[in-house]
Amino acid sequence: MNQKKLNISKNTRNILLCYGLILVSAIAIHAYFVYFKPYFSEACCDSLTQLAHFYPFLQNEYGQGNFTWSWEHGLGGDLFAGYLFYYSTSPFFWVSMLFDLSSLKATIEFKLYMSIFKLFLAMIFLYHLLRCLKRSNTSALIGSLIYGGSLYFMIYSLRYDFMADGMVWLSLVILGYERLIDKNKKSLFVFAVFLIVCSNFYLAFISSIYLFLYAILKYFLKEETYSFLGFFKHYVKTGFYYLIGFLLAAFAFLPAVYSYLHVDRFYSEIRIPLFFGEDFYQALFGNLFFLTERIGFVVVFPVLVLFLFLYGFLIRDKQTKIRFWFLLFIFLLALIPFTYSLFNGLSNMQYRWLYLFSFTFSVTSSFILDELLRKEVRLPRAMIGLSMFLLGLFCLYKGFGVWFDSDTSKHTADPGTNLIFLYKFGVCFIFLCGIIVSVILLMKNKWPREIVSASLIVVVFLNVSFLNMSAFGSLYGHPAALDKRLDTVFSWYGLAKDIQMFQDIKKNDPGFYRTTLINKEDYINEALVYHFNGFGIYNSLLSGNVHNFFKNEYNILQVNIPSQINKLDNRLLLGTALANKYYVIHRERAFQPYGYSLVKEVGDYQIWKNNFTLPIGFFYDAVVDEHTFARLNFSERDQLLLKAAVVKDGTDTGLPAFNPAQLKDKTFPVKKSNLKLINASLKGHLLTAKQEAKLIIQNFFYKQQGEVLVDMVIGRTDGGRYELNVNEKRFIYFGENSLYNYPKDEVVFRVGGVEQPKEIVIQLSPGQYKLEELKLTFNSFQTYRELVKEKQKQSLQNVKVTSGHVSGSIYAPKNGILFLSIPYSEGWRVKVDGVNTKSLEINSAFIGVPITKGTHKVVLEYRTPYLSLGLAISVTTLLILSGAFLYHFRYQRLKKK
Repeated sequence: MNQKKLNISKNTRNILLCYGLILVSAIAIHAYFVYFKPYFSEACCDSLTQLAHFYPFLQNEYGQGNFTWSWEHGLGGDLFAGYLFYYSTSPFFWVSMLFDLSSLKATIEFKLYMSIFKLFLAMIFLYHLLRCLKRSNTSALIGSLIYGGSLYFMIYSLRYDFMADGMVWLSLVILGYERLIDKNKKSLFVFAVFLIVCSNFYLAFISSIYLFLYAILKYFLKEETYSFLGFFKHYVKTGFYYLIGFLLAAFAFLPAVYSYLHVDRFYSEIRIPLFFGEDFYQALFGNLFFLTERIGFVVVFPVLVLFLFLYGFLIRDKQTKIRFWFLLFIFLLALIPFTYSLFNGLSNMQYRWLYLFSFTFSVTSSFILDELLRKEVRLPRAMIGLSMFLLGLFCLYKGFGVWFDSDTSKHTADPGTNLIFLYKFGVCFIFLCGIIVSVILLMKNKWPREIVSASLIVVVFLNVSFLNMSAFGSLYGHPAALDKRLDTVFSWYGLAKDIQMFQDIKKNDPGFYRTTLINKEDYINEALVYHFNGFGIYNSLLSGNVHNFFKNEYNILQVNIPSQINKLDNRLLLGTALANKYYVIHRERAFQPYGYSLVKEVGDYQIWKNNFTLPIGFFYDAVVDEHTFARLNFSERDQLLLKAAVVKDGTDTGLPAFNPAQLKDKTFPVKKSNLKLINASLKGHLLTAKQEAKLIIQNFFYKQQGEVLVDMVIGRTDGGRYELNVNEKRFIYFGENSLYNYPKDEVVFRVGGVEQPKEIVIQLSPGQYKLEELKLTFNSFQTYRELVKEKQKQSLQNVKVTSGHVSGSIYAPKNGILFLSIPYSEGWRVKVDGVNTKSLEINSAFIGVPITKGTHKVVLEYRTPYLSLGLAISVTTLLILSGAFLYHFRYQRLKKK
């Protein structure tokens, strides 16, 4: 008994010691941020402009018990389904709810600690998996170091923190699966499947493909003789318990899939080459063992892996050999572009699946290491020689490039700092690690096992720590540069006093309306931080109909990237129709919006109030079909939004068709004779632009009171990237081959303000273009005032708006449609005078409620689509599972009696 207690105590001490080493390793891998102490952010891109904004927003909404709908999300959006790709069901996000992350700065500072915690868990889970697979303590620790230090985690944790979660949970899934197959213990596997499917459907898809590939491996590892029937039973068992975990997560999976299927991202023709270009394969060795030269391929291994990989070809142990062949299979997948599309849902190529690659190398390396360290195994000196030869060639190549190439920007993001020394030192360090590993392996049978194990652990620890530090030094430069960029942002953006300014506006004007913020710099998700109802959102699950409304149907000037909408380009009729009541304008971008009165100035901001406000809903008595709508120019479409409902072709509303001839816009087609060309030439539709090319148009509507839209149907003849600047407004087309470019051949700019400019100046980047059409269209302010006054008389009254609830009353002089500037979704339930009423999708993206002549009470309630069905499936599965467990438990008790 005492011996048993002693063994337990010894095992506990060993585990705690390993946990301590793993924790130190997790911190050391973050050394660039822990030692130099920059903010844990790229100071740009998605980590700042998108994800960092979600934390204060979701904390604020969820903290108030609101899980359904938020008006701060673009024009309004689902709080649960809309963030299932990110954080809605992420355990790590819910841990963050325990902390005050009400500001961007607090969020970014917190992310470092969360990243260390996640990496610690990822390494712990893999350690326990390897111990479950009967690996030695040494190989389990080294496998965990290889996995956690492979750079993939750090890059994704920094850029897209939620993407790193897949790396955390994968080991837990495989651990549960090993227990299921070897010991028939089901609970961990079912729980792990539930966890991955529930927390992120996208990462679950990637990990699930790997799981079922691993199931094939497991069958060949477990069985001595193989048969189709045996394989079928094995796969059925795997699929059955996977299905249980999957059904338990249905409450999250179904709403997520619904949201994903309703985005506007299914527009491009996917072209996947059979192989990568030569540069990919030439850089592969460097990518794997020193520092990624391709920002997508972010897997870097310690030098020991090279020795283990080469030794894998000499392995004789059956179990290890099968695992090594599986490793080669995964390695071959990494060489084929189709793999990168497959794991991205047969879409564009993405590198996000590479944590599976890292996992496979880490697990297999542990098996090979245990085999290699056996006393009876003699290490072939030729294998060590080959490893050092390859490593030496690589280091010579890299060293020559760093020492003798005058263009140091190729090697570091911040040349001229001590980080270039870090890079140079890194080449020597990698080679030194190779020498030390060679010596350890050659002396493995002469040195005590403890010395060999400790030496290998220390070398791998130093290797992965340095790899991660040097990688961030090379990619991001001196830490002070990161801090400076972010401190500049924090000095003016998202300040508490400015957030309070918006709260004061709400307090003084508590009704429903939207606000346009013209800040010092544009941040698309700014409404999530300042907490106001705006017109911008950057979210991968942004509703496709809203996205299409902005970028196609009304062609509002936007950043030409999918899943983003940002303001209305100051288009007056659009703003008023969509309930814009205030402009809040930073003093550095000050202007006077037409029809608005200055309320007051608060700090750096001016607050302007709309004199022609419309509420969230108003009445239409006529309709236009989509076919007719498509023939209108964009000034006409803006007017139409205040005149008639656009309904889908074939929709029977019983309402008269609106005559577009009633629209009062003006159009001026721009011909070559109206253009002044500078550093450019135009022959037919072929426009050639040189450096500093300009097209100057005399504004036909100069001195007229109204709104001018410049409408261009244009594109480069080679489909490449180009930039347009029209009176200091910019549009960038990123090129048809760019992964994140939104297809667009027609661009619209709103120019002028209260007064029209005399000239319209169009600047183009150099290139050859096809300019199919160029025209100016015009809406007068007089027409605008008349339209608004008419709609104010026919608008929704007594409006009450809360999260997921809208109510009001309206008098309809005749049968018609109530337009609500609420994004259309199947989740909205509409009642008119207490009677359920089917709503229509009108004006491309919004809710239309058919009403008859008279006074009506209208109530809308929102429920996340398919959440109820998903909950029903999850709860039913849980009840059946609980019943089966209780039955089994009772049966076992009776059996014992």
